Amino acid sequence: FGVVDFVLGSCAYMPADETLVLPPYHNLPLRATVSIFAEEGSIYDNGAYWDLTVVELFPSGSYDFPPADGEIYLGWCGDATTPLSSGTYDFFVYSSLNNSEYYRPWPAGLEDVVTLEDLAQVNWLFNNLTKFGYPALTDMFVHEDDFSGVTNQQGRDLQHAIWMLLGTYPADSGWPLQAQGGGPVSADAYDMYNAANDKGDFVPLPGGYAAVLMVVDDDGVPNFEEYQLVFTVVDP
Repeated sequence: FGVVDFVLGSCAYMPADETLVLPPYHNLPLRATVSIFAEEGSIYDNGAYWDLTVVELFPSGSYDFPPADGEIYLGWCGDATTPLSSGTYDFFVYSSLNNSEYYRPWPAGLEDVVTLEDLAQVNWLFNNLTKFGYPALTDMFVHEDDFSGVTNQQGRDLQHAIWMLLGTYPADSGWPLQAQGGGPVSADAYDMYNAANDKGDFVPLPGGYAAVLMVVDDDGVPNFEEYQLVFTVVDP
């Protein structure tokens, strides 16, 4: 018997001099219940702002998002001006990659708080951490063991760079407005900020890393008066 190959779906002729580019994609839950805390008793002691465990995903399933497996993953604070205490919260979940037809649209008001260009800069930074002395990321999600060699000061520097890139920690002030874990900005934090500050068009390749935005769920509505963005880096 002969063998016939079938292609299911659309077929397209690609000339030899053209490259097929597959955009990164986040398969995300609609909402997540997540506990955020400082495992070692102090932020930055695991190299990040938050330690987090996922309690429940809605709808349940397997996603490009840490599972509800009891493991400790790392997260970062998105806004220095709106403190969020340790505890368990319900979050809406959104991709940082873009706000196009490929993704669930951002709610009205979110882009007034954070822009895709600013998030692209943060994504560039996480894909280039080794340039600044941080370990290479290799796991699907950033686990506490991935940053085991990162010092408290390095954790602080990375968080300060994120705040500056997102515009919630003025790069010329040296102090945050409200957030715990502020303090003077180091030269290393400025190096990361300056290197990433013009990367607003960065798009991670498949297999790279991109942030997921978790926005506090206030009785079914994203609350932008008391919002907080927490970053966990995933492999799109």
